[in-house]
Amino acid sequence: MGVNRVTSESPPHFKRFYVYFETLKRGPFKSEMLFAIGRNGNIQMYLVAWAIVERGCTYSWS
Repeated sequence: MGVNRVTSESPPHFKRFYVYFETLKRGPFKSEMLFAIGRNGNIQMYLVAWAIVERGCTYSWS
């Protein structure tokens, strides 16, 4: 997670957030990550929500 500070006494301002789940690629559960991204008036993107879900297969569809 990255933050910015104007001065050393000022509160931190959110800059970025990074999550990596090794088990999603190599683990036994074969999951996927879904993201909802928003845009503000300045065309800047921000993360609204994220979730780890079961990958689609015959069992999950029935």
